[in-house]
Amino acid sequence: MEKIRQMGHADAIALGVQEPDGYHLRWLTGHLGAEAKEFLQKPLPLEHPLVNLIPIEKAFRVGDTAAHPLLKPYARVGIRGLYLRTVVHEPELKVVLALMRLEPSPGWGPAEDRLLEGAAQILGALLLRLERTRQLETAYEGALRAIGLALEARDRETAGHTDRVAALVEQLGRALGLSEAELRDLRWGAYLHDVGKLALSDAILLKPDKLTPEEFCTMRTHTHLGDDLVRNLPFVPLAARQIVRHHHERWDGRGYPDGLAGEDIPLAARIFAVCDVFDALCSHRPYKTALSPEQAAQELWRSAQSGHLDQNLVKVFLETQGLEAATSQAAD
Repeated sequence: MEKIRQMGHADAIALGVQEPDGYHLRWLTGHLGAEAKEFLQKPLPLEHPLVNLIPIEKAFRVGDTAAHPLLKPYARVGIRGLYLRTVVHEPELKVVLALMRLEPSPGWGPAEDRLLEGAAQILGALLLRLERTRQLETAYEGALRAIGLALEARDRETAGHTDRVAALVEQLGRALGLSEAELRDLRWGAYLHDVGKLALSDAILLKPDKLTPEEFCTMRTHTHLGDDLVRNLPFVPLAARQIVRHHHERWDGRGYPDGLAGEDIPLAARIFAVCDVFDALCSHRPYKTALSPEQAAQELWRSAQSGHLDQNLVKVFLETQGLEAATSQAAD
């Protein structure tokens, strides 16, 4: 983008993205004065006459905004040259390329116009691809969440468990500095973590009494059964699959299905385990009463000290929830 700005002889370049309340500028590169930046932060209403001047196929060029009746406000804040070209004009996405100059000039010549036309075509194809990828990911996320909610209903989980744990893993992931893609993987893993229970019979899954040793062994198979299911879904990322398979591993190596220990347990699975245990402690079940957040935090810290959970992750989690005092209270 910086090269395009220089070759287009502009002081700044931005994208105007149409949203319900108007066109919003997304800054790309360059420099403008503080007054101009503040002015451009306000969306351009869709009913503004300038919107009708934005061409679908050709460019709109003004060498001096002070001489244009609709652009005098731009001139007053120091934007004297303006170039607009449609990048994407689709029902789901409308984007305009905007170049700005601080000084009036004769305008953009044929060579610059050809360069910017080519740049707009390349940029438009990229933005359309990204938008359709985003829409596809949104559809995937909705479908996976629906699976999680269906499993929650069948397993008689406390209502809202799926969404609560998905929210908790995202909060902890953000505190750890994970990327947006990594946060998405955490949410998707939270939705799918118990998908292997689809292969278990109601006699085991819904048994009101304590499971026999044989039944518990069968229950434990839901982790690798779930992994077998999601590995056949090519759009499910590795980290989400790792949550499905490894969310019952323990820091001390005494978990299942693979007996992994410490940092050999994938980070996503360790993050999920902390959040899942906390939500379970705070939830009412037929065999237990719900703990208060403070009580659950103390129990979570004891669980970490006993070798069940990653202590460092538990510390960060408690800090994100404002419950860090539990680390000292649990020792009393």
